[in-house]
Amino acid sequence: MESYHVLVRAYKFAPSEVKKRLVSIIESENINILGEGLSSILLAFDVAEEFDTGGRDSLIAACLLENNIKELYSHDKDSDKINLIKRIDPI
Repeated sequence: MESYHVLVRAYKFAPSEVKKRLVSIIESENINILGEGLSSILLAFDVAEEFDTGGRDSLIAACLLENNIKELYSHDKDSDKINLIKRIDPI
């Protein structure tokens, strides 16, 4: 959803085209979708407080941390505040 938001709102791509392309990525056999539960939400509150990040970035980071994932592909520099995760800019 973060990707959808940026591609549609910031880059002005057509929502239907963004959806089509993101669905093809999501359905790839090499992609695992992580869900968030109560523990992720509680951890996200801690991340937001400690690193002064917004709700979406904090929840993404919490999901990654709970699954021992240390890298995030993102163009969003706000993620750099969370020094527990390395951001890799795909652009």
